[in-house]
Amino acid sequence: MVPVGDALRVSSDDTGGTDDEAGRATASRLAEARQTVAQQVPGMVTLVVDHSQAMCRALVLPTTDPTELMGMAMLQLENQLPFVADEMAVAVEVLSVDEVNTTVLACAVPIATLDGFADRLGLARERVRRLDVSGLALSRLLQRHGCLTAERDVVLFAEGDVQSLMVMDAGLPLIIRTVNGSSDEIMRQIRLSLVQMEAEHGSRIVRRVLCIGEVTMSPTPSSEGGTPLSDIAERLKAELGCEVRRLAEEDVGMIVHGGALRSAEESAFDVQPPSWKERKASASFRKGLWRVLGIGVAVWAIGALYLYGMPWLLERRIATETEGLKFLAPSVRAVNNVRTRVLLINAYMDRRLSALDTLHEVVQALPPAGMEFSEYRYRREERESRITIRGIADNTQLVYDFNNQIDRSPLFERSVLSGVTTERGSRRVTFELAIHLKEDK
Repeated sequence: MVPVGDALRVSSDDTGGTDDEAGRATASRLAEARQTVAQQVPGMVTLVVDHSQAMCRALVLPTTDPTELMGMAMLQLENQLPFVADEMAVAVEVLSVDEVNTTVLACAVPIATLDGFADRLGLARERVRRLDVSGLALSRLLQRHGCLTAERDVVLFAEGDVQSLMVMDAGLPLIIRTVNGSSDEIMRQIRLSLVQMEAEHGSRIVRRVLCIGEVTMSPTPSSEGGTPLSDIAERLKAELGCEVRRLAEEDVGMIVHGGALRSAEESAFDVQPPSWKERKASASFRKGLWRVLGIGVAVWAIGALYLYGMPWLLERRIATETEGLKFLAPSVRAVNNVRTRVLLINAYMDRRLSALDTLHEVVQALPPAGMEFSEYRYRREERESRITIRGIADNTQLVYDFNNQIDRSPLFERSVLSGVTTERGSRRVTFELAIHLKEDK
């Protein structure tokens, strides 16, 4: 956000004409604002609209989800709006929440006022990130500088020729309104606001009156004389017995600084009209679409380069590697010959699983007596090597002991015992044992 000073204080009634001195001053401020926005704010901007153009109401609603809260606030505002609801932009600021009630500040601004504001600044709607209200921006500045008490405070301030009043409870702005007229009329409006506060938000002691700036409250918008703001504050002090604190604009900062602070804190309050948000969403969609198209074109270009350029690069690489292999071919052939001979020698020298060695291992596993073989078959093949034994034993225990000894041998991978049968006449046991040799992987 870039503050543009008095240029942002142009109300919706300014025509920008040049027929008199006031018109020329207004046109000058508008020209300065346009130049500032164009030169110093090239991207998204946050606008702060004068609260005199808005209707602000503090509402106490049942605690519920944000969507229903917005709907309830709209229903209560419709009976008080000076225009048709469709012609107003509405936003809700949640001030406090408890288990039962939620206190919100609902603000409504005529859409025509906002459109005129943007047109005078020459600002495209899709460039507006957020639209705040000056009363909320000022309350944030007062909170930041510790100017508020934990009780009820009255804030008197003015922007240009607009005189304003805020009544705040524990730093929460519950009444934001303009006041005008004579000194007595202004005091009457302040008293009515305090009575409204007691009726809607309970009774509290007014601890402090803040008087911001040495400005003069005019009896009427067109009159030249008026009542100093400090005099109104002194009358409140005498009537309410509260503290008066005078602040210059330099003590709290410009109101637009409060809007910038709220934007930096990512405030959800945004009084932009739905049409502005739709245009911004449409612009964002178009920007995203062009980004996707740009990425697609880049991916297509890379793919085309890969499709047509990679074969040529591979051919060049293959040709280079082939040239290099020509010098290594004799050495490769010599190494392969030596490797083949070594493998053949190892194969002939490795007799660990020969028929004689395996027979010796089987014999070592035989029991001392009570078992004999009727068949011993050794088969060694590339896929599987095994020994098949058929025999006769005096009892089954000898067969199982023999099988266990075979399983413990380091030369055999596993064994499968089958066909264990007891002969009727002799009571001897026949069996068949398949032993699988353990091959090197």
